[in-house]
Amino acid sequence: MSGRFEELVALVTYANVSLQSEEIQFDLGRATTEYCPRLEFIKQPPESIASSTVYVASNAEKWFAYLKEQNAKRVKLHYVDQTRMDIPDHISAAFVGGGGDWQIEVQYGDKNELYVGGERNQWVLLEKESKPLDAVSHSVGDAKERLDGILQKISSFAGRFEHTQHWSNIFKNAHETLTEFESHPSDVFIPFGVYSKEARQLIEASFLSSSVFGGMGSWNDQAFGEEDNKLYNAYSKDLYDATRHGIVAGINSYP
Repeated sequence: MSGRFEELVALVTYANVSLQSEEIQFDLGRATTEYCPRLEFIKQPPESIASSTVYVASNAEKWFAYLKEQNAKRVKLHYVDQTRMDIPDHISAAFVGGGGDWQIEVQYGDKNELYVGGERNQWVLLEKESKPLDAVSHSVGDAKERLDGILQKISSFAGRFEHTQHWSNIFKNAHETLTEFESHPSDVFIPFGVYSKEARQLIEASFLSSSVFGGMGSWNDQAFGEEDNKLYNAYSKDLYDATRHGIVAGINSYP
């Protein structure tokens, strides 16, 4: 799951850097190739009409150029929970097409556009202009407090059992990252100075926390007694939700 997070963070961050920051010295081309490969940006096809694909841009770097030509002001990231109730997001996220939906909002001076993550590494531009989605983004402070709390709970829970001791260490490492991570000018992933120290800590800790959700052998694949299993499911859901809020809050804190 963390690989998907890296792509989302890179895509929105690099879009904003290309739009707003002329002073940051960063090899955007190299970073884009490494973290946003094989992405396409297309227009939503008309309903019930067979038509060929209409491209907005055939790769991420061309999309950045397109946004600049269209005088875009800002790019933001959003997450929408899935509507299925039988399988929680943190479980279904391990499968292709599972979990909730990621959306990218492009803000212009007089309108907003919304891209949704489609299949085959495609982002689909919806036909209709959207209303601003700012209200759904949490502050870095609130998101950090939320992730801090659940990481302490779940690391303590996992530490109670011999078969999940290593998971407890992973959660403790994520918590340490949340409070102590320091970015460096040589970073090839996120340009140095783009985010505040607190936002960058939140992003990095969310990466580590998200890596536990997967298929066989992952944190999702653990088993406990009945009462402990209720805590396990509740803490897992809370952690999954906290990582999503953390990514969105961190990325949308871009100045």
